Amino acid sequence: ETPLDYELLVENILDLSHVPFSHHSVAGHRADAAPSTMSQVGSTSCEQGFVMSTSAPDDGAKRRGFQSGYLHFSPPNMVHYSMKQRGNNLFLTSFTTPCAPGKSRYFSRIYTDNDHATSEWLGWLLMRVPPWMVHLSTHNIVDADCILAAGQQRALRARGISDHLDKAFFCPAVADRAVMVFYKWLSNYSGGRVQYAQPLQSADADYGDTTREDLLDRWSQHTRFCRFCHDGLALLDRISAAAVCVGIGAAMLAVQAATQASPLAAILATFKLATASLVQAVGACTPIAISPPDVMSMAPNALGGWKSILWAALAVVSWIVIRKASETKSKFFKGNYTFYDKHLIKMPA
Repeated sequence: ETPLDYELLVENILDLSHVPFSHHSVAGHRADAAPSTMSQVGSTSCEQGFVMSTSAPDDGAKRRGFQSGYLHFSPPNMVHYSMKQRGNNLFLTSFTTPCAPGKSRYFSRIYTDNDHATSEWLGWLLMRVPPWMVHLSTHNIVDADCILAAGQQRALRARGISDHLDKAFFCPAVADRAVMVFYKWLSNYSGGRVQYAQPLQSADADYGDTTREDLLDRWSQHTRFCRFCHDGLALLDRISAAAVCVGIGAAMLAVQAATQASPLAAILATFKLATASLVQAVGACTPIAISPPDVMSMAPNALGGWKSILWAALAVVSWIVIRKASETKSKFFKGNYTFYDKHLIKMPA
């Protein structure tokens, strides 16, 4: 669920040439940008929409084997893109549902009609990737669309433009023909914009500027609705809890093996070190002072023994697992997007 107008979200899907620019280093590269051809097949109708014939959107797509394709807008909210890739048919189908002014829901799926489009082992591997991992990767693409389309949305509102967008833009590029045909369809058959129920029309004045936090709020936009992402969060919680237990146990055994101390002494020493690390990590003003000799003096051979090294390595691995799980969990709640211009300036702020 995105904080964007239906019209701009459909435009973004129909605009194939935006990929190497707004999705630079994620789903394309600016160096691959190239002219693309697009022409309408047949006429436009109220119920059937329109069909466009198009070439590969950029040089990167051509290198990956993409050939010509067809772009079909089927009213009121489906965009279907069919293309050839190395002799195989590849499809992208999306549905954009207007919920209110400045709020739309977006559903999409990429698929093929050839079970042998990939190698057998790669297909087997892809079928076993958890859906929540796929969702996290596609969020990076949606983040870019939200950030840049929101800028366009703000610019239109600042100029008082809310309908008949076919007259608001001058788009002479061939690659923009699908966008302009869509806006003309909207003007001819829907009064230039989505016609909401009368109580919702008053909301136009209330959905003003959308903050960056709102645009990248993955919890509100997706995670809270998605059972797969809830499963992913629960799995990461279990992994974190297990890693904490393993890490504490491994650290205790490492101290015991290194110092030949009693289990109780090893537990106390581990607790002391863990407490000091925790206090310093959260930035306490008066961190607990731990003197290494206090721990190491329990035995003369404080660093000896391969067992202590193995247990210490396991404790480090557990800490890495905890940190990576925490970083991954954060992606369910908040997105991150960096737009780079040719001088690598980060924007928008």
